[in-house]
Amino acid sequence: MKSIVIGGAGAFGRVLVRDLKGKGFNPISIDFAHNTDASDSLLVKNDVPLRAQAKDILNQVAERVAGYDSLKGVFCCAGGWAGGYAGDDNFLDVLDQLNSMNLESAALAAHISCKHLSNSGLLLLTGAEAAVRPTPSMLAYGLSKVSTHFLAQSVAMDPAFLKMKASALAVLPCTIDTPNNRLYMPDADHSSWTKPEDISRRVIGYLEDEASRPPSGSLLSVYTAKGVDSWKVVKR
Repeated sequence: MKSIVIGGAGAFGRVLVRDLKGKGFNPISIDFAHNTDASDSLLVKNDVPLRAQAKDILNQVAERVAGYDSLKGVFCCAGGWAGGYAGDDNFLDVLDQLNSMNLESAALAAHISCKHLSNSGLLLLTGAEAAVRPTPSMLAYGLSKVSTHFLAQSVAMDPAFLKMKASALAVLPCTIDTPNNRLYMPDADHSSWTKPEDISRRVIGYLEDEASRPPSGSLLSVYTAKGVDSWKVVKR
């Protein structure tokens, strides 16, 4: 069995890669850097737009997942954040950057899933709880994430995806407890941040047990208070 983690060398991606490998799902990491914990790593150039590399990436993916019923899960953990308002002079530049980091990486995961995911497989995208409502102070970020939510919901209704009886879900964390977030927000209440290990455990559970999955197309928000996680389906 195989799985793919886009953003597999990031903070959340590394945890997911480690846990997937421990469960026998042989993760392939797709990122700017190698992840030696992965069963395989596919490198992406960070100075070339993702869309310009798509054909080569897809060819390499096809080689690695050849074989009936081999690709069980595709996870997109890649992404980035930036603040800013619509009136900022660099607004369109920031939007282009975040679309590349957040939306294009999610779209690549969806594209791979529709082409290679095995029957009853799982596509998991990373959205954002903040994008459930207006985000005027981080507008470009919100736009890229709400588009990711729409992507998960739309792929779930794709005829090819329905034929595979696969599931498309998006997880919407508030803040993931990563070293980078702690560096830039040292005074925040870290007990309200969700640990990547907890998200990993939950989504791998969905991968292993089809019956435990929410309906395909669901947006799953996760709130953490005093170290305790609460999960719920966001109303659409």
